[in-house]
Amino acid sequence: MTKAYQAKFQDIISYPAASSYIMTRMIILAIEKAKSLDPTAVAKAMEKMEWDGLTGKESMQAFDHQTNKAYYLLVAKQKKDIKGPGDLATVISSGRSLIPESKTECRMK
Repeated sequence: MTKAYQAKFQDIISYPAASSYIMTRMIILAIEKAKSLDPTAVAKAMEKMEWDGLTGKESMQAFDHQTNKAYYLLVAKQKKDIKGPGDLATVISSGRSLIPESKTECRMK
């Protein structure tokens, strides 16, 4: 995906462009798994899926449809420390942070 994007747009891929691609791919995979375009069937299929996202393996919590994925805390680099395009920050922490079903009032129906 990255090489094709760079060849077409002569630029590094942005987070919004990459996330749009992943979200579209996730929906297409769910449609294929559900063998349907029915939104309820597609949502149910997504609840049982795992996919390769921008931050590694991702999945969806069935009870609230929150995406279970890694998030990163970054610190911006000073101009003198930037080594090239896209080298703008350093990861200082990462993790997953979801509210478990037992601690939420969300009751999607």
